[in-house]
Amino acid sequence: MFVLTTHTHIVVLDNLPDDIEVTTDEGEPTASVSWTPPLVIPSYTLTVDYNPGHNFPIGTTVVTYTAINDLADVVTYSFTVSVIG
Repeated sequence: MFVLTTHTHIVVLDNLPDDIEVTTDEGEPTASVSWTPPLVIPSYTLTVDYNPGHNFPIGTTVVTYTAINDLADVVTYSFTVSVIG
């Protein structure tokens, strides 16, 4: 769980994904990687640069979730997806 106190709210991100490592199927340049998205409390708008189920290329990619509210309070959380070919 990640808790951040802003000037106006306490923001809690829960169920945060850990770093993920997967191996591609033989001869494939990508791997489909899924995870359970985090929960944000209170109701901030949550965005992410890659969704669960995305086909990631071989290498390491940073996935970042951003939570923002109407007052422009912003919280970010990142983890890595490493694909081994």
